[in-house]
Amino acid sequence: MTAIVVGTALAESGPIPYRGFIDLIDVTQGVRGWVVDLAAPDTPQPVMLMVGEIVVAEVLPEGLREDISEALGITVTPGFAFDAATLALALDLADKFDDVISVRIAGADHHLACAEPLPTVEQLIKQQRHQSMALPAHSGAADFELLLDDLRADAAALAELALRPVPENLQGYIETLAVDTAGQVWMVGWMRDGHLTEFSAVISERRKVPAAVAIMTYTRDDLPAGACGVIGLLSSSWRPTSATAEFFVFFGTGGRFHLRSHVPMRLITAAELLAEYEGARERCLGEGRSAALQRMLTSMESWMPSRSTGQGFATETSVDRIMLVPGLGCLVEGWVISPMKRVDGLRLRIGGAVMAAQSDATYWKPRPDLLETFPGSEALITRAGFVALFSGAVEPDEFTDPVLKIVLEGGASANWPIPERVFRRLGHSARIEDALRFFPALAEESFFPRFADAAIRAQRGAMGAPVTLALARTRRALVLVLPEDRCDLFLLFAEVTQQCLADGSIEGIAFIASSKANRSDALWLFREFETETGVPASLLVIDDAAHAFALLPDILRDISANRFVFVGAGVFLTSAGWHYVRQILQSGGPDLSFLGLEPDEFDQRDVNDCVTARCFAWTTALFVRWASTAAPYLGGYFKENGLYRSNVAHVVHHGAARSSRTVLPPRIEEAVNVAVYSMAGQY
Repeated sequence: MTAIVVGTALAESGPIPYRGFIDLIDVTQGVRGWVVDLAAPDTPQPVMLMVGEIVVAEVLPEGLREDISEALGITVTPGFAFDAATLALALDLADKFDDVISVRIAGADHHLACAEPLPTVEQLIKQQRHQSMALPAHSGAADFELLLDDLRADAAALAELALRPVPENLQGYIETLAVDTAGQVWMVGWMRDGHLTEFSAVISERRKVPAAVAIMTYTRDDLPAGACGVIGLLSSSWRPTSATAEFFVFFGTGGRFHLRSHVPMRLITAAELLAEYEGARERCLGEGRSAALQRMLTSMESWMPSRSTGQGFATETSVDRIMLVPGLGCLVEGWVISPMKRVDGLRLRIGGAVMAAQSDATYWKPRPDLLETFPGSEALITRAGFVALFSGAVEPDEFTDPVLKIVLEGGASANWPIPERVFRRLGHSARIEDALRFFPALAEESFFPRFADAAIRAQRGAMGAPVTLALARTRRALVLVLPEDRCDLFLLFAEVTQQCLADGSIEGIAFIASSKANRSDALWLFREFETETGVPASLLVIDDAAHAFALLPDILRDISANRFVFVGAGVFLTSAGWHYVRQILQSGGPDLSFLGLEPDEFDQRDVNDCVTARCFAWTTALFVRWASTAAPYLGGYFKENGLYRSNVAHVVHHGAARSSRTVLPPRIEEAVNVAVYSMAGQY
């Protein structure tokens, strides 16, 4: 605003004391201007944004204007602004295309003047469309990549369909492929006119891979009418090789249309691709998409590690720890120092998977330990640390070249390679309790149900099949899970030996040992038991005694039992319990029977709390049928694993067993099981 315009506006005569001016009306920058009440210049005067006669918003001026202050001789804050979103709302509320956008002083019928004619709704909508196609380099990069991620997610449903390359639906050919330095796959070819420039797709080459496609179209003299050249991005986990056979790219509703690859496929370098791209841009049919793709092809949206700078803005970051949760994503803890630009977002790439930090599962915290490294950065240190969930379907077998992208205000970014040593995998190198180091109130987080489901599946995936050290098949079996405590182990074998020598009513026994506790002692005691009693016995080893219940169908199949009594780790039968075991194994009844534990002074308060899947008997066929539809569980014996609370007819023999120790699963394990059982309607 020049001094002449300010002076003219202030000197304007009129019946009211208000003076002001509209400096700018623009769909990307909003509406800006100033207003002052000459009768009380130091009192802000509210103004209203109007579309025709409709009031869209009201704002109180708060912006300091040195030119107005200098003209009036006092310091004032007459500057006002309506952001682009408010202006867009005005366009949505318009009744007619010829409605004019204006600014009116609240409480007075006075509209502010503007250097240019006030724009109509139609004019601003045209400007809006033009700006959306232009995709400015300083603002649209992160949004464009998020769009590609959304399209890839949508393509997952398309990949479930039966896709066939029907000849009449062929829309063009892929002639050339290139892989840039960030691992992105680019295609050059042609296709028929009329298709979107971004769409979900499926790449089919022996297997179907969900993808997002973004293309630039351009004129080619060698093509027939109704066709155009394309250069575009195939955003997916698929990568071409020298052995790449013919493949198809399916897209459109139900995967109706397809592109077909040339055979043999021409593979070019990233530098050759960029040269071809630059040549085609001169014949581009729509400049906006060309600019967006070029930014991805060059350094702007590349995942090439850029270390400490993001487009010239100093940035330092580090990742302290990552927990990979297959089927959910990654829990990440680290820090970011960005002195010049605010951090707008965090993104993570592992192999072909790109994940964004989930906004409702991201928080920032102080990192006072960084003060020594960054002296004088107290203001930054208070919000330098971050913890976030990066949602995505990343799997351990896709783990390659992890990179963290720091997205800065305005679209700039910096990429940091992540050392593999900070990764841990749930169910393998990380326990569920380790997740509490990232989110101490994990069970209260909005993503916890998804975490619970992933944790269950991680445990199931970590369970190895039972390893048989000795096998004696039997129709009716007593299945005993050996305790981890060495004293309890010796006591159990002594008691079982005594009971078997008392009479010959026990047909066979299967001992289940843990590979991580007392394996040698268990093997030695087992051999002594065989020699002393002559009872047919099996010895099977599993990774964790807590998994014995989940692996019970496999164990029963291995020993060929059709009826069984199961006694979990740390459980000892009482005299009454041994009586019930003999009765159950000798009878032919199909009833599910629970051998209730004697109450203790800790977590068992009444007899019903003592009825548990840690000690029960059933027929193999009915148990396997129940287990095939039962909700999974985490850890040892959550409640009764749904067995006691199910609708299965059962009997309870109270006081038939006792526990050598109280089983108190970690609270987070119990929370996971509550979540899973609730989702299954069994809790």
